[in-house]
Amino acid sequence: MRHLLICLFFSSCLFGSLSLAAQPHLASSTDVAADFKAGTALISPHIKMAEQEPAVNADRRRALEEGIARLEAVVRTDSQHWQASWFIGKAHQALGNGLAANGAFKTAYLIEQNNSDVASEYGLSCIDLGQGTEGVAALQRAIKLSPSVPGLHANLALAYLVANRNKQALDSADRAITMDPTDKVSRAVRSLVMQVIEGKRPQPKSGAEF
Repeated sequence: MRHLLICLFFSSCLFGSLSLAAQPHLASSTDVAADFKAGTALISPHIKMAEQEPAVNADRRRALEEGIARLEAVVRTDSQHWQASWFIGKAHQALGNGLAANGAFKTAYLIEQNNSDVASEYGLSCIDLGQGTEGVAALQRAIKLSPSVPGLHANLALAYLVANRNKQALDSADRAITMDPTDKVSRAVRSLVMQVIEGKRPQPKSGAEF
């Protein structure tokens, strides 16, 4: 259930904005441009965009690790290149390196705080690691930027749950359902919250416990 609740809400539209927003950075250095293009090309086919992902085989691992290396070169040249940091986070996420993914997502978020997808991705990685307070703050920021997205409210409910703030978790889940009564994932989140409130399951300490 964890992947259904957490990963489904990511917007694939971010890829286009990442590529377009990167242009001012890329103009400054041919090497940066080449490394960013090569790194993202290696990583993009393998990053998590849906509930289910194939296992990381040797070829996928090699591509992801090479992509990370190329993008780390970008960041060494331009520490403000948040797009490169975001892709590094997605690569580490696909490799199952949760702590490294969180660090890269945090770097991207601290540089670019006006993109709801970047804020959401960082918040979700915080939930995964059990950093409920940080997850709440990031997802609140995402909602401020994109208040009409029901999935963000459902994810905020999960962050509240990990932060042991169950009343706020229920309020956020109810808000998501009010915004889209047909959404099965938001209803699954509310069911999870109610099971915790009613003592039918333990308080989750991280996303792994959903």
